Amino acid sequence: MLVIELKADGSAIYQGTHKGTWKDNTDNISINVKIDGKDTAMTGYFVISGEGFVARATDENMHYLDEGKGELQLEIMLTDKTCVDCVKRG
Repeated sequence: MLVIELKADGSAIYQGTHKGTWKDNTDNISINVKIDGKDTAMTGYFVISGEGFVARATDENMHYLDEGKGELQLEIMLTDKTCVDCVKRG
């Protein structure tokens, strides 16, 4: 199970023990942690997930949240081809 804690001060904790940092870059989130002495970078995107759809969160589709048709989640890209929906943001 993937667990990343993103704190308001810009620090991050991966799997409860690996310390790192995160930064909101407007269109994505950069997460950098050191795992077993190796620097690891991940990218996250806010998405809106609803029944039958998942889309990157943009100003144009925020109405889905207002209408109660979807919820905001953070999608973390583990590699270029692998991602996980790991955080629901309330």
